[in-house]
Amino acid sequence: MFKISELCKKYNLSRSTLLYYDSIGLLKCRIRSDADYRLYTDEDSSRLERICNFRRAGISLEEIKQLLDFEESSYNTILSQRFNQINQEIQDLRNQQSCIASMLKNNELLRTSELISKGTWNNLMHSSGFDEKSSRKWHVQFEQISPSEHSIFLETLGLTKKEIAEIRQWSKMG
Repeated sequence: MFKISELCKKYNLSRSTLLYYDSIGLLKCRIRSDADYRLYTDEDSSRLERICNFRRAGISLEEIKQLLDFEESSYNTILSQRFNQINQEIQDLRNQQSCIASMLKNNELLRTSELISKGTWNNLMHSSGFDEKSSRKWHVQFEQISPSEHSIFLETLGLTKKEIAEIRQWSKMG
């Protein structure tokens, strides 16, 4: 059994956070000591650990409750939605970076933020023996095997939405 202070310390949370989780039914305290202290079981501790993991992933408390208490089918849906939301947030941030670099008239700033630039990727493909035709074939295969991962990859190159749409369009046509 854990006292509220022990759980707070274990998961680096405030007492008020646990009380709030109790008030919204996310982590109900079902056991009280003779002195009326809240006591939590190992099962409660495991549930709180899952809650903390979901919070670190940016999942809302309402969605966490759904994940913990309801349909297991919502698990993949909610996590996939969050994953896609994060991708969109990353793209939005990249667009903001591009806008700032443009206002500063300093495109060199963008190079420091990209995982790998379009130019570096093209040079790597070219030096590995990929000509335009084989590069196109590579994109076609990637799009056929995993369209969502292909799109994510293109985003990491810092391409605009228009460029990504164009590449994906001709990749789908083969």
